[in-house]
Formats: sequence, C-alpha cells, structure tokens
Amino acid sequence: MKTVIYIYKPVRLVADLSGCADMGDLVASIKAVHPTVLEEHDGLEYFPSGCQALASKQLTGPYHDPESPLPYLPGPQLDIMTFPKSVYDINVCACGSGECSRDKHFAVSLGANCRISQLKEGVDFKLGTPTSDQVIKYNGRTMDDSAYLFQEGICENSTVAVTINAKISLFWKNNWHSMVVPLDAEFSSLLGAFARQEWADLSNLCFQFDRTSQVSGRAKDWVEDRNRIYLFKAEQVVGTVKENGLATGDRIRVYQMIPKRERETPDEGDLLTNVNPQRKVKKPKGRAARS
Repeated sequence: MKTVIYIYKPVRLVADLSGCADMGDLVASIKAVHPTVLEEHDGLEYFPSGCQALASKQLTGPYHDPESPLPYLPGPQLDIMTFPKSVYDINVCACGSGECSRDKHFAVSLGANCRISQLKEGVDFKLGTPTSDQVIKYNGRTMDDSAYLFQEGICENSTVAVTINAKISLFWKNNWHSMVVPLDAEFSSLLGAFARQEWADLSNLCFQFDRTSQVSGRAKDWVEDRNRIYLFKAEQVVGTVKENGLATGDRIRVYQMIPKRERETPDEGDLLTNVNPQRKVKKPKGRAARS
C-alpha cells in the first residue's frame, strides 16, 4: 500500500510588496517571483501568518478574496502556512461504456483522506446507483474500494470515470449464469455476449424474461402484448439494458431452437410443460424451444 507523505519545507523568496493594496496584489507579487509556489490544485490551502490582521485571510481556495484590503505588515518577513484541504471537489464523468459528454459531468465533494468507497457513496447520492454496481477508473486504471484518493493521485478537480454496471442472470442448461454489462450497453449485445460465452449460435436461441424481473421502458414496445412469458429473439430487441428496465438482480431464461427434423412429439410436449405448466408459451412459427 502506498503512503501519503506531506513535506512542509520552507520556500524563501523576496518580493516587493510596497505596491500591494489588496490580497490579490499580494498573491500576484508572490507568483511573479515563484509562479507555482501557491499551487491551486495541490490539495493544500495557504494562509498568511505572523500578523493578527492576516488571521482571517486566505491566499488560495474558495475563501480567498482578491479584493480584500491587505493589512499593514509590521515587519520585513511574511510567513505563509500550508494545510491539507479538508474538502475539495472531484469531477465525475458518468461515461458508461462510451464517450463522456459534458452533460454527464458532476462534482462530488470529498477530502484527501477519503477512500474510493466514499467516492462511490457520493456517486450513489447523486445518481441513486448502488455502490456495488459502480466501477471507478482514473487515468485508465480501475480503482480499488479501499484505496485513498490522494494515494491514487486524485486531488482537487481531478476527473474520474464511473461506469454503472448491471449483473444479469441467465438460466441455461439447468444453471444460472451471471453476466455483468454496462447499463448503457445495447441489450442485444448482452445476449450476443452470452451466446459467445456459451459457444451457442445466437440465431438458434430464444429468450424469456423471468417472472421475477420487470419488463418496462422500451421493452414494452417490442414484447408482444406486453406478455412477460413471451419468447423473443435477439434480433427483436431494441434499446439499451437500462432502457429496457433491466437492473442488477434481473433474470432471463434461455432456450435453444430445434429444427423440425430433429424434433419428436413427446419431447415437444414435455418442453412446453416444463416452461410453464399452466400456460402455453408462444414461440416462433416452425420451431420449438428446448431449455
């Protein structure tokens, strides 16, 4: 594990402050001599000290008022103290699986001593997305929940990317198989990925929403009669995982189509009974399904 080390090493410089009328002039005079000494995004706050009149002043950060009058400096030396910022903003891009546009940006306020898990809680507060469904990335690397922000170089105004995933279960060959997919991924791509994972021909597969799952959003446009036991094929699917109302915990049953020449009447009857004993399943013409 990495360790955060703060080194408070004095920086000496000489500047002419005789023409400074306010705090903005003071900061400009210091930066004219040492442009980076009062860094705005280093996770530190800078306070002048050594003079009672300067006690409430700040040289950087949200409470720095450049138009605030500069008090009289009683001596030839000005001390500046630095402290880690207690809270700062981190930019979050809810990019999903594609490009991140500006309208998907928002800020989460945290401190340097916070962990990635706390950043996820901030995203949950903004988006209402469970932390378990989030993947945080910074500079292309996936962040561990236990890592501290500053350890990973995430400081004020850093931008992290968050992908919101859904864990969908698919029932196939008497077993449940889990697939993790971004919510903004095409629903058809989830079905295709499952077929490739199981070495199955997607064109020979039929799918069915499990009764415990919800059919909503765009699914209502293509699921016939809004019937959740309706068998559908990947080519019928329209929209993303999220648009079809799917979320972590939802389940889909998968069946394989069998050509007529390979079918036997007893098997077909058994199949329909196994799918739903009370109600006959609607299936594509000319084919039967087998789970």
